[in-house]
Order: sequence, then structure tokens, then C-alpha cells
Amino acid sequence: MLDPAGWSLPALSAEFGATGVYKVEKRGDTVRVEGWDGTQRCLIQRNLSASKLFQLPGMGGMGAMAHAMMLLPPASATA
Repeated sequence: MLDPAGWSLPALSAEFGATGVYKVEKRGDTVRVEGWDGTQRCLIQRNLSASKLFQLPGMGGMGAMAHAMMLLPPASATA
């Protein structure tokens, strides 16, 4: 996971060779997950009350937070 500031999902995929990338973002009472696999994009967004939002792992802080995750291809099995 890393801070996606200044990165687009296609750029993260290209830079790190990921087969899929995901961005998880919290803005106020809204949690948004965006995924991209090189050909397709998916966006899920949900508005939550502050009390429910604090029960989610990693969402205990205030303000905007964002994290990006990547699925990297398996390492080649060269000897």
C-alpha cells in the first residue's frame, strides 16, 4: 500500500507492473473504492455515518485519507 497522491491508477500499474490496482479513499462520511485492471474500471462508493465509519479498520482518523494497493504478477521462477 502507498499514498496515491499524484498517481493515476494506470500510472501505478505501469510503474510497478501490477495486474490490478485499487484506490481506497475516505472523504468525510464517504468511503470510495476504485479498481482498475488495465481494461476495466470499477467504482464503489458508500456514505456512512461517522460512528460506523470509525469501526472500519484504518478509518479512525478525521479528514481525507487515501491508500492505493496493487496486485503484482508472480515473480518469475528463474534459476
